[in-house]
Amino acid sequence: MPAQCFDTLFGDATGPEFLAHLPLGKARWLVLAVPEHHTGLTHDDPRRSLLRAAQDLGYTGKVAVAAHQPHVAEAFARGRADLVLMPYRDAAYAAARMIASDEAAPLHGASDPQGQKEFPA
Repeated sequence: MPAQCFDTLFGDATGPEFLAHLPLGKARWLVLAVPEHHTGLTHDDPRRSLLRAAQDLGYTGKVAVAAHQPHVAEAFARGRADLVLMPYRDAAYAAARMIASDEAAPLHGASDPQGQKEFPA
């Protein structure tokens, strides 16, 4: 299977200017894969904060959210997420499919000839 290439941007999602610099008007998917631990004084889930901020900036595309706890995954599935990813569960399903079909996983990931794109400081 040929490698698929996607434009991605690298930056600190907790930075107040991060979302404002994203080309949200052209994005088809917003993938929220930040850690699932509470930070700060409010203990607000940073994925929810990012999603609200993106919507406030006019983002209307699809949203994928990574979760590790079943109750968190269920809450996002009931909410605005179009796709909830549970990395360990999803990897186990993919591994089971490969074992059952004798399909080998690629030995290397997709290459990115241009490297990650970072925001100027």
